[in-house]
Amino acid sequence: MKGKSTTYYFCFGVLFLLCSLYFVSCKEAGNSKASKGNLSLLGNDVPSNSNNSASDTLSIDAKALSWPGVYRGELPCADCGGIQTEINLHRNGNFSRKMTYEGKDGTAFSEKGKINWKTKDIIELNAGNGQPQLFQVENGQLIQLDQAGNKIKGELAEAYILHKD
Repeated sequence: MKGKSTTYYFCFGVLFLLCSLYFVSCKEAGNSKASKGNLSLLGNDVPSNSNNSASDTLSIDAKALSWPGVYRGELPCADCGGIQTEINLHRNGNFSRKMTYEGKDGTAFSEKGKINWKTKDIIELNAGNGQPQLFQVENGQLIQLDQAGNKIKGELAEAYILHKD
């Protein structure tokens, strides 16, 4: 009698252990995708933004872009000849920006901040000292967007494009 009950408990214990291992491994496999802090493709890291669920569904298009680098151009200015702008997007999710207002005293204004991915191809540059700016990332260029996230239209639309070095 002792042999049958011992065998029963042993089989039950092994079955319980196997089921436990199965559930733990399923849970860990499910979390490995969701817990990644960065999405990566061919070495181009796209930082995910935990505050924005859109970053969890970035498409191959945005990740395949060679987005890090230096972008330059002259942006329109309401009270000067233009703003010579240089934006450096860093792979670690930070940016630096240098702006020189033409027709002013010639002093360059510099700032640094964080890149927040709003969608698969729209970033928000936030230096923490004012209104964040939105840009659409395209192959080899940044297009400045209005505060609602729309492309600027009209005669000056082409003036809101910065080109990558």
